[in-house]
Amino acid sequence: MKFDNQDLTLILITLFGSLSIVDIVTTSFVLQRGGRELNLFLAPFASDPAFFIAVKAVGFFFILGIAIFNRCVMERGDHVVLATACGMGVFPALWNLHILFYGL
Repeated sequence: MKFDNQDLTLILITLFGSLSIVDIVTTSFVLQRGGRELNLFLAPFASDPAFFIAVKAVGFFFILGIAIFNRCVMERGDHVVLATACGMGVFPALWNLHILFYGL
């Protein structure tokens, strides 16, 4: 099976969205167990779950906007942005899972 550019874009968007959801859910569990948000920009918003989700959603759509802009500027520019966002999204998800299963 061969993927074209749109298929790869949809896969990367789905992966980025999934990683964002995993980050939100695991961060919420860590905060409920007495942990804290390590991202200094998100720490003030972490105490209110609805506002935290809203800030993460704005960030998600901001990255999608950058990806769409880059797709217009250069071929496969969206793939670079989305793959980078996915790569960066793996670290908080893994860190939160590590905290939940093994503690700090």
